Parts: sequence; structure tokens; C-alpha cells
Amino acid sequence: MTDELMAIAGTRRSAKEMADGTLRVAVDIEPRDKARFHALFPEIDMPIAIAPMQLGRYPAVSQDAPEKETGTDDAHNYFGKQYGAQAKALRLSSFFRTPEVWRAVGSQEDFTEWVQNQGCIVCGMQDYTGMDSGESKCEAAHVRRAGESGTSFKADYALVSMCHEHHRHAQHDHGETKAFREYLRLNSNAPERLVTEQEAKDWFNKKRIETVRAWCWDALKTKLGYDSWAEISPIVLSDWAEKNAVFHYLPHEYQDFQ
Repeated sequence: MTDELMAIAGTRRSAKEMADGTLRVAVDIEPRDKARFHALFPEIDMPIAIAPMQLGRYPAVSQDAPEKETGTDDAHNYFGKQYGAQAKALRLSSFFRTPEVWRAVGSQEDFTEWVQNQGCIVCGMQDYTGMDSGESKCEAAHVRRAGESGTSFKADYALVSMCHEHHRHAQHDHGETKAFREYLRLNSNAPERLVTEQEAKDWFNKKRIETVRAWCWDALKTKLGYDSWAEISPIVLSDWAEKNAVFHYLPHEYQDFQ
């Protein structure tokens, strides 16, 4: 895929400098690019590159400016709350793929509420209006699998976000293959092709895990009282993990910090 196809147009809005010097910028994404945005950036705190669309109109950054040291052994990283290397290791680990961790982070009800506030995994849109708030939401669609129990059984934390149209009229009425085929139609430049049932099943399984991992990443960070995982000391997460009997699931970057 080319860089042009990977890029998503947006408009830079407000900017706020955080206590640690990080610049937090708000960016508006055009409605036509919502689905591609969710497809390219399915998780919170994923790295992203930013560049102006018309490079010639903006001054270049000076190449003479000294680079800020970011080595993990630098004291600034530990005492300045910059734990980016540990956060990266945590994101790449299986910690947030573990059911015991899911239950420690929050309840099924907490997870369901979060799922309803995300974009549809097929089209990126929200078309359900909550009766209490009047806000646009998605439906929390269950991903049922044989072996977890009977046909009517709905496993805990087995949810993905789907708009009403794709939940009811694609997944429920025609199965996961129809929903996956619609996802490919909306998010791929490749010509339409036959989609196997196994392909669709694998895609839903992947989205199921991506969804619960993204919720854990976001919810636990908030529960610990931080805006970014790069601010969270390994000691803080290790203490929480020990209290909730999930310390042994942590990657060694956190276990060895003790």
C-alpha cells in the first residue's frame, strides 16, 4: 500500500501542553474517512505520523535543534515519568489478551458501555441513539463460538462494536461472512471476491480480541489515574497487578523493575 493510500485527511484544531511537556492536539477527521481511520488505528495510544498536506506553505523544522534523549536507562525516563519503552512492551505482550486481566480491569457491564461508544468495525459509523443521552452509539454485538457453551450462550467480553444496520441486517440475518464482505467493500480498493466462512470467522475473532484489548488499555490507564501509559511507572502497574493476582502475566519489563 502506498503512503498516499495510507494517509487520512484531517484538520488541526486546538493544542494543549501537558504537565510533562507533551503537546496534545485535537484533529478533526472528515466523515468519509472515519472507516479508514478506525481500520488503520484500532487501538488507543497507537503511534501516528503527522504532516501538512501542502508542505511548501509551512516552515521546515530546524535540523540544528538538539534531540531529546529517550534512552530507557536515562534517569529522565524514570523520574520524569517517561516510560515509553515499557508501555510499548506492554502493548506488544499478551497481558491484555488474558481473561483474568479483563475481569480485574472492569465488569462485563463496563466493557459493554465502552463498546457502545466506539465506531462500527464494518463501517466506522454510529447509528443507534441512546434513549437516555440522545447520543449516537453502536450496538454491542456478540461473537459466539462453539465450544464456549451452547448456541444461545454469550461469552463474557466477547463483543465488538457494530452499527444497527450491519449488526442486524448483516451479521444476524446473513452471518459473519456477509459482514466481512461488506467491510472489504468499504475499506479495500481491491476488486470484490468470494469470501470464505473461515476468513470471516478469523476476522471476527481478531476484532473481538482487538476490541477487548483496546478497552483494557484505555480503562486501566484511566483507573490508575493517568492520561498516557508513558507516564505510568512500572511500579504502579506492578502493584496493581499483584493486588489483582495477575502479576505473572506482566512482561518482564515490568516484573524486572521491582
